[in-house]
Amino acid sequence: MSNDGEFETGLTPEILAEVWPIAPSDRRKHSDIFDDLLPTKDCKNDELFYPALLARVRSDHRFFFRLDQRFWKGPSPKEKNKSFGLRSHAWLSRKLQSDVQFKDLDESHLFPNLAEQNVYELYLLLIDLEVHSGDSLRLPSGKTPPIEAIELSQSSDWIAIRDQLRSLLESLDAPDTAMAEAIRVKSEALLAACIRHGELATVASVLEERREGLLELLEPLLRSPQVVKLFDKISTATADVVDSLESMTDDLLSLDHKAMLAGSARYAADHEYENADRKDRQLMRVRLDEVDVAEAADEAAKAARDKALLVFPT
Repeated sequence: MSNDGEFETGLTPEILAEVWPIAPSDRRKHSDIFDDLLPTKDCKNDELFYPALLARVRSDHRFFFRLDQRFWKGPSPKEKNKSFGLRSHAWLSRKLQSDVQFKDLDESHLFPNLAEQNVYELYLLLIDLEVHSGDSLRLPSGKTPPIEAIELSQSSDWIAIRDQLRSLLESLDAPDTAMAEAIRVKSEALLAACIRHGELATVASVLEERREGLLELLEPLLRSPQVVKLFDKISTATADVVDSLESMTDDLLSLDHKAMLAGSARYAADHEYENADRKDRQLMRVRLDEVDVAEAADEAAKAARDKALLVFPT
């Protein structure tokens, strides 16, 4: 998706007025949208209205999407035909060479006229916004949240797209190529949403399995306050956090195992010392040295484990 600067030399207010003419009566009718664009009296003036509209479309994708949807969700085919999606589709179709179908259009067919390219990019932007619309709108900024961080409920936008497609189909009461193209685009959006729903469900399932596996691994360490605090948070941990915890848990379990072995060795050395023949002084000295070595090893192993626990996230 091009950045804002790429629109400046091609897409002008005059061309926007040609592509997306919005009648003064519609500006009044939808004044709740246009009130923060210009004062009411200035909205009537094309020379003020279209430069302001172009600037807002460039800088505020939510505004662009909201305005398009206001027409798109209108009660009649006539209202729907006022949306940017259908207006730009019709405008670009007229600009294409006769042997190129709009559905086959990509950047290899794009026009030497930069304005036409810019209009096509805005059309693609709008489709992208439609596909990803939901409670948390993903803007084409190049930064997308990791898929596991997206709430699975957002994938339910397939239902909204299905309902929009159903509405379009019900509105098609006569042959209308623009409406048919809109139905095709909406069908592709529904397919993408269904695929995304399946992907999110799979990711969520795998992540839940990893969380459960991590909880099982950490059970032996529940005697530690840090692990107890962490235990409840793992059920909502993202994949990045689980990645980090799995790596740290492997190291921590290794240190804990070494501490357990050192503790067992210390217990055995103490037992040997306690049961040694007190009359055999040389043996007693050997057993006492073994106790000292085992005790030092036990303390060192526990210290290493406890140090690792201190930096374990909670």
